Amino acid sequence: MLRFLPGPVAGCIGILFLAFHTALAGGSILLLTPLKLVLRPFRLDTKLIGLMRFPFHIWYKTIHFYFGLLGNVEMDIHLPPKEDLNPELSGLLISNHQSWLDIPLLLSVLRNRLSSPTFFLKKQLLYVPLIGSSAWAMDMIFVHRITKKELRKNPALRGRDMETAKRKCRKLKNYPTSFINFCEGTRITEEKYEKSAKRYKHLLAPKAGGANFTLNAMEGKLKHFVDVTIIYHSERQSHILWDFVCCRIPKISFYARVIPIESDMYGDYNKDSDYKQRFQEKLNQIWKEKDELISEVKS
Repeated sequence: MLRFLPGPVAGCIGILFLAFHTALAGGSILLLTPLKLVLRPFRLDTKLIGLMRFPFHIWYKTIHFYFGLLGNVEMDIHLPPKEDLNPELSGLLISNHQSWLDIPLLLSVLRNRLSSPTFFLKKQLLYVPLIGSSAWAMDMIFVHRITKKELRKNPALRGRDMETAKRKCRKLKNYPTSFINFCEGTRITEEKYEKSAKRYKHLLAPKAGGANFTLNAMEGKLKHFVDVTIIYHSERQSHILWDFVCCRIPKISFYARVIPIESDMYGDYNKDSDYKQRFQEKLNQIWKEKDELISEVKS
């Protein structure tokens, strides 16, 4: 719709629309927050998870209108059969990570296939106006990554952030949710790739610890992995979001598949070295197949 406008003008309009759409959802969540605060001391706030997340669900289930506003981007979408991806079941979604666009894109494409999305967020985001408070009200999981320097000063901090996150995960055990995990740990850039081990052509090496933690913290409630591969057909990989809102990305390829979680995927990641190696090999194999898929699609 906005392709007739100069790129930067279309980009500014697109960003403003997204900001307004997000602020509307965040403001609605904040209006509901006092009810959560009243019930929290009685541990009844778990009954409100669906209500607190309702504006968020509306946000990502209508975000496809935003993609339509920005023009006729060709969407090459490959999804598993509906019976394989049941929104009533909890699962763990793993994806490559290139841009802030990844989040609204994958939520939009899978809007009718995923159970309620749950994100692990850096604790610093808790203090971002509107976004941090809304995420807290929705029981998103904030993790404080303790540095080696902090551990040397206070060894008692070891594992404390994981225990907090585990309690949050258990709070969601009876609420169908899809945990979103970008296993590379960060958005890929040319600089980060050059500093990495370069085990893959298009990806950073996956970090298995976060995915394994979520899997075991939910104690058998997760039924499958949802493996998502996002491919932007653009030469400017470090400017994906801006190029998208400026209508400069002609095509986006999106692949999703379901991988059942077998019983041998559970174990003690910190104490059982054999299990740890098996889990890492499983994730590395998924990443190898993802890398080959990207090469095939881009060739």
